[in-house]
Amino acid sequence: MPMFWIATARLGLCAVGLALGTGVALCASAQEYRDTAVPNAQIPNVLRDVAQWHDFQHPDCKYKQPLGSVRAEGEEGDEEHWTIVGCDGRQFTYRVSVISQHRGGVTVLVGNVGGEPVKQKPKMDKGLREQCEAIAKELASMGDDIDKVPDDKIIRYDQLYADNAACQGEAKAAGDR
Repeated sequence: MPMFWIATARLGLCAVGLALGTGVALCASAQEYRDTAVPNAQIPNVLRDVAQWHDFQHPDCKYKQPLGSVRAEGEEGDEEHWTIVGCDGRQFTYRVSVISQHRGGVTVLVGNVGGEPVKQKPKMDKGLREQCEAIAKELASMGDDIDKVPDDKIIRYDQLYADNAACQGEAKAAGDR
């Protein structure tokens, strides 16, 4: 089972979490996230990843809104705890590891606080499998060398790369690969 949701965030003020069927619009003010290593322009992208991680584990209690983040005490590197609200006002906190990348990007690893395992075994239905196959095909058409991807396509490449990693993790956990 996957322990982390891996994604690369790029520039953008608002993100729409359509990847893998989240369908949640995520816009966050930088004021809600004062204690984070994530650049303000990247916060909505990280929130999308946190929301997807949450919705994956709690399909019956979907992400509703962000609450904020704090740097985790005593953690190595840029470890943070991000808190969101789900159904019925219930609060959930997730661990976010922040890794700065070239070209101003940020890669985040989203997981459960304390390294707890995923609470639900994913189900790889036919629709998701087809979506993942389309993602893999489009990613393969761009080639393997990120340095050869044109600048105007780098954002799409990064999102496809992250979505493909999530698809591979879900397929492996479901026993499809």
